[in-house]
Amino acid sequence: MQCPICGSTRFRDKNTRTNAECVVCWSLERHRYQWLVMRRMDIVRPGRRTLHCAPEPHLVRHFHAFLGNDYVPCDMTPDRYRDRLVKVQRLDLCEGIADIGDGSFDVVIMNHVLEHLRCSVEATLRHVKRILRIGGQFMFSVPFDGPGTRENLDLGLAAEERSRCFGQADHMRIFGTEDFPDLCARTLGVCRLLRATEYFSRAELENANVPMDIVDRLTSHATILYSKSTPH
Repeated sequence: MQCPICGSTRFRDKNTRTNAECVVCWSLERHRYQWLVMRRMDIVRPGRRTLHCAPEPHLVRHFHAFLGNDYVPCDMTPDRYRDRLVKVQRLDLCEGIADIGDGSFDVVIMNHVLEHLRCSVEATLRHVKRILRIGGQFMFSVPFDGPGTRENLDLGLAAEERSRCFGQADHMRIFGTEDFPDLCARTLGVCRLLRATEYFSRAELENANVPMDIVDRLTSHATILYSKSTPH
């Protein structure tokens, strides 16, 4: 097994998953799978301006090396990034995204971000669609638990209760596998679950240490793609 992002062959257990995390770049299964997808589909490449929201700290330098000035990493709390070579810009998706101009980016990447927002997910997704150029793509993933989405924006909710309901103390919601496709359809349009079997052999995924069964269906590890083909 070899990490497709950094080339490491060393992995360690993460939570309850065996050998899930790369020892060198800290990538998890979903990071390695999305990297493979981006390279196979040639979505992220120099010349395509890419907005990476709440970028995984261990992946920022890899994306910057690949994209150069076309890479725009952003986070609500950029001070937590201590990479001296790459500047992470401040962006509050609940407010600041409205100030980004129409058609500003070719690619938007947003992994396990929407569950943290203390505002309307629908409004945020509509802004994502707006800031994409025609022909642009939005790649994202979210955590799922059960068929229906559950949400509580009350900031007074105890951390223990929030963890019990949504999986983490800083989660405002957890998404449902049955109603999430409808949310995507009414805010973005046609979205695709990038099924592993359409792009990779089992051997390719095993070599990248990505279990096929967790990325070939709608799970917290899967990658969803929206491609913008019309202005609205």
